[in-house]
Amino acid sequence: MQLNDTNTKRARKLSLTPLIDVVFLLLIFFMLASTFTTFKTLPLAVGGSTNAAGDLKKIMLLRIREAEALELNGQVMQAEEIRAALKAHAETAEAKLIIRPATGTSVQTLVTVMDMARHAGITATTILR
Repeated sequence: MQLNDTNTKRARKLSLTPLIDVVFLLLIFFMLASTFTTFKTLPLAVGGSTNAAGDLKKIMLLRIREAEALELNGQVMQAEEIRAALKAHAETAEAKLIIRPATGTSVQTLVTVMDMARHAGITATTILR
């Protein structure tokens, strides 16, 4: 009498070579099919000194206060009022804007203000600390 079962099959070892090939093919597919974000830059001017007093009329000071309040030339304004004032200021030749954020101002608020100035047509923007 034989005790070994002849119907049992031996387990085959799984080859990893085709699995690795499939993983690399998927990796290449997802690398080629994905899109990458393009980041845009904002031009900034380095703060300098002005020599002529007449140049001060061409400059506006925009302060970002605590709680994201915006102040343009000493007057607290809403964003729409500031957009209109910046657009009117941009019509003058060589219009300049100085932005002074308060400590703790979020970067998003600063970029939003800079974007408002760019859309208004002001190209010379300086950020002071």
